[in-house]
Amino acid sequence: MGALFGWVASRRPRPTSSARRLLILAALPTALSVVFEFSGVAHPSNAVRALCALPLGAAAGWIFVQSLLSDAAVTDRAGLRNSVTNAL
Repeated sequence: MGALFGWVASRRPRPTSSARRLLILAALPTALSVVFEFSGVAHPSNAVRALCALPLGAAAGWIFVQSLLSDAAVTDRAGLRNSVTNAL
């Protein structure tokens, strides 16, 4: 789902210089739910765990698609044809 979101969200490669910060911020809900559960403060249901993981999955999918698009752009600049960019 995250890769699909990343593909729909952008069709041009963007710099992923802030990828680490994006992943850290997107992982916060998941990390907080784990901390709360291990400390005994809360016992979230599976649905809550899944909702907490959505930002991390979307961010990882976006970064994955951006890396594919970036690689395809480099390949096109080299004069080679790439099926990823032809599909877009």
